Amino acid sequence: RCAASDEVRSMNNAAIFDNEAYRMTHSEAVELGITVPVKLLVMNVTGSYAALCARTSGLRVLLDDDVIPRADAELALATLDACKRFGLKKAVSFHPTNDDAARFQLHADRIFEAYRPGEVDVARVSGRMHAREREAVLDKFRISEFSLVASARLLSEGVDIPAVDLVVLSTPKQSVVDILQMAGRAARTSPGKEVGYV
Repeated sequence: RCAASDEVRSMNNAAIFDNEAYRMTHSEAVELGITVPVKLLVMNVTGSYAALCARTSGLRVLLDDDVIPRADAELALATLDACKRFGLKKAVSFHPTNDDAARFQLHADRIFEAYRPGEVDVARVSGRMHAREREAVLDKFRISEFSLVASARLLSEGVDIPAVDLVVLSTPKQSVVDILQMAGRAARTSPGKEVGYV
């Protein structure tokens, strides 16, 4: 939308955006090996969440004492469940703000340590970090066996991490462009990766 009016501009307007040079669908890109197919996963919290918390004393303590908000616990456990179910090793979670990403990193780390000690490396990157610090986090993410990096928007574009096989959207998104950019992290090709998940 244009700020000065309610007019919607289509990128099909050659006077503004020039002529389309080439078009390729995602299906065609998959067929050519440029991207991998992407599958959508939906978090559905059921009685199994309560049962898991009840039988895992470390989780029960964190959640019963309200140390960790239930929404963060559910998201962390759903992420871990998806990774285990589908053999995924590299996850990126997107959050509305840097503060939300920092909070989720802290809570996910505590959840994973209570449930699967030492199994998952959890980190966070933000635009507030120095470039060297961000790159160090991403380097560790790349070489780690099983890792999760939380971010607000920083990782949605322009970052070379093709091994991402799971993208977690912590809240509903309104922007189609944001959704495509974030989901695109999971669509990148990487050795051994056949499918990306969102």
